[in-house]
Amino acid sequence: MLGTLYTLYLLQDVLHRADPHADLLLLNLLNAAIMVPAAVLAGGLSDRAGKRRVFIFVAALAVTLSSAMLVVTISWPVLVISAAVLAASYGAFIAVDTALLTEVLPAAEHRAKDLGIVNLAHGLPQVLAPLLATPILAGFGGYPGLFAVSAALSLIGAFVIFKIRRVP
Repeated sequence: MLGTLYTLYLLQDVLHRADPHADLLLLNLLNAAIMVPAAVLAGGLSDRAGKRRVFIFVAALAVTLSSAMLVVTISWPVLVISAAVLAASYGAFIAVDTALLTEVLPAAEHRAKDLGIVNLAHGLPQVLAPLLATPILAGFGGYPGLFAVSAALSLIGAFVIFKIRRVP
């Protein structure tokens, strides 16, 4: 997901799209149209199965795939497919991850504080991503390098979920 911050620049500078702003709007609409149903579906399936980690693992693997696709080739059709995969997997991830974290919060009397910390943990990568992305774009292979790092970080994240032992 590291690369999503730079989609407009990718559309302008790499793909040389005629109207990159309209293309970005289209990708954002695609994102919303896929992410919301994916979140509802994955959340419901996770609840019925009584499992969280496997859903989060599969969603993180799909995020990895969405980035890896753009390491191999960057084109408009691949970007659209990658965006659709990312939207579905991120929607599923957010729904099930939120359910998981409500199950592992330590004490009811500290939930507001704990959820505040979780909110910071979700926002911090969005602040740090440009600091990481800039040197990658400049000296580590440009956009393919950025997507490779994004894929690697997502893959690591997929396996970290198994460190949580209190939930199925």
